[in-house]
Amino acid sequence: MTTSSVDGDHASAGPKAPHAPIALVLTLIGRRDREMRLPVQIGSIVAAVSVLSFCIFRIVVLGNRVLPVFEDDDPRAGVYYNKACEAGRMDACTQLGGCYWTGSCGLAMDGQRGLDLYQKACDGGEMGACGQLGICYEFGGCGLVKSSGRPVALYEKACSGGDPSMCNNLGGCYYKGQCGLAKDDTRAAQLYRKACEGGDSSACHNLDVMKK
Repeated sequence: MTTSSVDGDHASAGPKAPHAPIALVLTLIGRRDREMRLPVQIGSIVAAVSVLSFCIFRIVVLGNRVLPVFEDDDPRAGVYYNKACEAGRMDACTQLGGCYWTGSCGLAMDGQRGLDLYQKACDGGEMGACGQLGICYEFGGCGLVKSSGRPVALYEKACSGGDPSMCNNLGGCYYKGQCGLAKDDTRAAQLYRKACEGGDSSACHNLDVMKK
């Protein structure tokens, strides 16, 4: 006795197995697909690792305002500062310039390279580098010829850019009548006061000396 479906349709006995040749082709295609997918997966992994490494570098180097502190003889410092400088961290360019000037951080001494890096950092808005260049020009150090006008421009730039120690240096130029400037106690006091209020203790002392 045969049974029929309730709705009148033919009862399904489940999907039929494909013929042997078709099954073989499907099996081979599946294997080939897995073989072709493997190098794509490997490439994806490599790309993901590269992106992750770059993101970590961006976070560590560009995301942090404070650079890590290295020992002077630590060769990792030169490598790190160089990468950070190339990535646009002007404070790292300043640190790298100092490494070249002193022959530290695993780098050979190269005064010209150091000077170029300080100039790059100053042009890039790193006020500490501008101030250091001003000191070099004022006293004729760092491989630079002593200049009367150049340090004033650099001190003014650094002072206006928020470096209180350079306001103090510029105040000293006015107070002593040096750096190609005429002595001006009023201007010196203004600069010392600005530097003192900015947190430079030497400027506070200089201001006290002027009041006596």
